[in-house]
Amino acid sequence: MKGYSYDNELLYVCCLIEFIGRKQLTERSTVVNKIGYDGLQHIYEFSDVLHSDNIEAVADKYIKKYGIRRGTYNNVEKCEYKVPFYGDIAYVYMSLIGSQQGDKIEKLIEVYNSWIADKINNYNLAVYFRTPEYLYLSYKEGKLLD
Repeated sequence: MKGYSYDNELLYVCCLIEFIGRKQLTERSTVVNKIGYDGLQHIYEFSDVLHSDNIEAVADKYIKKYGIRRGTYNNVEKCEYKVPFYGDIAYVYMSLIGSQQGDKIEKLIEVYNSWIADKINNYNLAVYFRTPEYLYLSYKEGKLLD
């Protein structure tokens, strides 16, 4: 683990992914895969501009642009406890992605398409409360550590 650093641009991309996923009732990996590398890179590069707009308006723009259809995945409804703020979940992803070496957008795509995304997005498991180091080590191990 290289140690993670706060990355405002990456956090914004993750916030937008989480917001779109909740709004469209779709898995976050679907959002990531629909937008694709180039689209995610664009959002990352222009996050300072996009951040000044209402996130719902930005989400609507990307939903339409990439044809992200409404699904049936509703992890918010399944949550038995207080639903975490979309920004809190985005922070978890930013920390995990930012702790890895290499292209951030490639790492983002890998993480959102990995087994750990299912654990993070199951709010009843409260994996999102764990430390960035725990999540990184679990991710590298391929399972949640005891």
